[in-house]
Amino acid sequence: MTDQVHESTGKASAMSTADRRTLDAIFHHPVPHNLNWMDVLRLLTHLGSAEEKADGKYSLTVADKHIIFRKPHGKDLDAHEITELRHYLASAGISPRHPDGSAPAAETNSTDVVAVIDHHGAKLYRVNLSSNQHGETLRPYDPHHFLHHLHHRDETREEGQRAPEDLTFYDRIAEALREADRIVLLSHGTGLSNASQILADRLKKHHPNVYARIVRQAEVNTSAMTEAEIIAYARQALST
Repeated sequence: MTDQVHESTGKASAMSTADRRTLDAIFHHPVPHNLNWMDVLRLLTHLGSAEEKADGKYSLTVADKHIIFRKPHGKDLDAHEITELRHYLASAGISPRHPDGSAPAAETNSTDVVAVIDHHGAKLYRVNLSSNQHGETLRPYDPHHFLHHLHHRDETREEGQRAPEDLTFYDRIAEALREADRIVLLSHGTGLSNASQILADRLKKHHPNVYARIVRQAEVNTSAMTEAEIIAYARQALST
């Protein structure tokens, strides 16, 4: 049995305090850990329509944007589900400042991240395109501490061969990137010596939602790049 709820989109002044709080939570960085599904469903029915399907999925429509969303297993949404909803609402022009669907693309509070990675470790930085480039510094990005004390295994060689990759190293980077909206990958080397390619292959196979957000992947001499050069490269990649 299916159940459909619908309410026409209201103006900002018609949104309840509870719905405003839920919308703010969806766009908050880092994502909350106690965002209730029933609160989200009430917000979605205010913004558009939500039709429950027999297979436990919901057909959501907001401002002519449509997706199929799986109902959370528990009463609260996890970080991946919240991120998916944020991307969806942003694509419909919804933001905390513009709950009526009139938000410009630049005001949907996107999280742009540049990942500088090699076989020893990874550093993630958030890039703010709206700030003045001059004097800007890179801001570390790891809201849930997935990369805390993250180090790859030593590149010891056995019979002339480099030790096999520890793929959990790349899975932890994937978790740290899960909430990013757009990603730039920078790494030194080519082929199997390029850690960003190994990460991209891992994302494509096991974390396709994260892989889909890569906007640029480049082989550069990261050890020789200054912070200003990393910022400039990331900003150029994100602006084209």
